[in-house]
Amino acid sequence: MTDRLALYNKALLYCSEPPLASLEDDVVSRHVLDAVWADRAVAKILEEGLWNCALRSLELVYDPSVAPPFGQARAFRQPDDLVRVNALCSDARMLRPLLSYLDEAGYWFADVDAIFVSFVSDDPNFGGDLSRWPPSLADAAARWIAAQAAHGFNKAEAQIFRMEAAAERAFSLARNRDAMNQPTRFVPPGRWMSARAGRQGRDDGL
Repeated sequence: MTDRLALYNKALLYCSEPPLASLEDDVVSRHVLDAVWADRAVAKILEEGLWNCALRSLELVYDPSVAPPFGQARAFRQPDDLVRVNALCSDARMLRPLLSYLDEAGYWFADVDAIFVSFVSDDPNFGGDLSRWPPSLADAAARWIAAQAAHGFNKAEAQIFRMEAAAERAFSLARNRDAMNQPTRFVPPGRWMSARAGRQGRDDGL
């Protein structure tokens, strides 16, 4: 489990700066980290992968008050907590990817009445809940925060470059470990195979 103070202190460790006793400490280091955090740090960190701890699935119904462009039949407002799309499908079991749609101005436009989306969410009950983050993601996040904060601590450019590279390696490790906890995915059958299976399953003498 992690929290904001733990991330701050780990980032300070990577910056060779003293730790904080609390998030209320009136010191320069806390103000530097607060500025990094306020710049949508959680969303930027979660954008680095399709983290299991942050995945959320929703059924979206179309918004009849929005006129879709270019002949698309329906408009679907994107969730406010959307960080990164994992899957956009036309069925609730997420087996049929939505192949024809537009993504514009916070909406998806498509020729279906409902869409089903799996996405990385920064909602406080999903990816925004730091206690849900696995240790590898928390470490990568701390390294990323440290690399951002290093500018405020006037670290040398060479040191900042090394910290950024370390953050990239940490995210790569975290993604690999996270992927090991995901179920095996199979490519959904094409239309020809689905139609063939449907004919074989019919009991009408054809």
